[in-house]
Order: sequence, then structure tokens, then C-alpha cells
Amino acid sequence: YLPAVCLSCSADWSVKLWNMAAPEQRGPTMTFQTTDVSDGVFDVAWSPLRSTLFASVTGDGHLQVWDASVLNPLISIQVFEDEDEHD
Repeated sequence: YLPAVCLSCSADWSVKLWNMAAPEQRGPTMTFQTTDVSDGVFDVAWSPLRSTLFASVTGDGHLQVWDASVLNPLISIQVFEDEDEHD
């Protein structure tokens, strides 16, 4: 695990990996983005067991599992559907 590396998530459907040990770097080290969702990423968390794995959840009910060495999600499942979409 690298204590100087952190993740952020955004309404623009992205998760960004930041290297806080490199203050001269103005932007994220990596950006992970998917197009199979229709709402922003509300939360992101590192795996407690694997140093390169993390999960993100979106407002439209998707749970995605990522590996920091791959730019596309390893797993993407819809955990719930927004009831407002069916009215």
C-alpha cells in the first residue's frame, strides 16, 4: 500500500488516482472513466485486501470493481434501479 496515493470521485463519471508525494504534478496520475452509467460516481474505496483494487458506486445504482493497472472496470453490475426512471 502507498500512503501517498489517494482516489477521488466525481459527478463527471470519473475516478481519479492522485500521487500526493509528487506535488509538482498538477493533475491526476490516472483517470478511470466508464460510459455504461447515467449518473456521477458517488463514492470510491480501496480494497482492504488488495493494494491495487478499488470499488466505486454511482447514483444510478452501479457497483464497479477496478484494478489500478487497468483503465476499464473488472466488474460492473447494477445493484439497484432508480424507481424514478420507471414512472
